[in-house]
Amino acid sequence: MSVMKRAWVIAIDGAAKFEGNAKEFFSQALIMAWAESRKPKLAELFIGNSSRKCKTWVARITGSHERFGFSRVFLTEDGSNWANKWYVLTNGVYEVCAGEDNRYFIKVVDGAIHNIEKSDAIKALNEVVPTARKVATTVSRPVYKTSKSNFCSKCGSYCWGDCEAN
Repeated sequence: MSVMKRAWVIAIDGAAKFEGNAKEFFSQALIMAWAESRKPKLAELFIGNSSRKCKTWVARITGSHERFGFSRVFLTEDGSNWANKWYVLTNGVYEVCAGEDNRYFIKVVDGAIHNIEKSDAIKALNEVVPTARKVATTVSRPVYKTSKSNFCSKCGSYCWGDCEAN
């Protein structure tokens, strides 16, 4: 549903609840609808609990690794009971180990979980990583040479070496 349509639904509900005209409620309803659309959509993944023989886990794939193929960040479960663990996931690519021989890859897009193959995980990783590297290189700052105590020998103060003294 578009933001405008959702805003009209909220305005009409507000007008019915608080006895007024929907036009009077539209301004605030538009703010609420916009906030709803900007909120990240989360997905819940349920897997079986670990045992002594086989561990279950979920890892977000963050990059490539020479030895292991993928760089991973292992997630802690958001809840568990005697039979299941569950994880709340944001958009991204994940590897799931749900038992001894049950490892698979998933991709979360706007709160929907899609099973993907390993080759698709590699492709998705190649799409995401170059943009992250590009952002990181534009943000880096120049490094100034200072002593161990950060005392500037040019101006005689603790200016971190970015002074204009000669």
